Amino acid sequence: LAEGQMTWALIKSKIDQDFPMAKSITVEDLANQVEKTIQEDIHLIDVRTLAEFEVSHLHLANWLQTADEISDRFPDRKTPLVLYCSVGYRSAREAVKLQDMGFTAVHNLEGSIFEWANKGYPVYRGGMVVHRVHP
Repeated sequence: LAEGQMTWALIKSKIDQDFPMAKSITVEDLANQVEKTIQEDIHLIDVRTLAEFEVSHLHLANWLQTADEISDRFPDRKTPLVLYCSVGYRSAREAVKLQDMGFTAVHNLEGSIFEWANKGYPVYRGGMVVHRVHP
């Protein structure tokens, strides 16, 4: 392992250390929920940059980068939200901000879009499945 190179274990440890109050959901649990629910029952929020979102995102995800943007779009604090980014750090940060704003059903996707794609779940661009995750 090269100096400064991050492993999944180190990334997850850093997220847990910096955002201990962030509630999380595994990619497997999210995949099961998405299969069983209609889009109005759970809202996927991609908090990455627009350039990242345009390369690929989860199916029917909303692109909203900040807790303020998310709360403006979803004013009901009971709305089920799952936030993700590349590895889970940015989404955990915004999830905690939403929890602090009174949101009660917000979760951070563990491992975010990289883990989702690495486990074989599809990512999309323009409604089409793609195989590129990051710019």
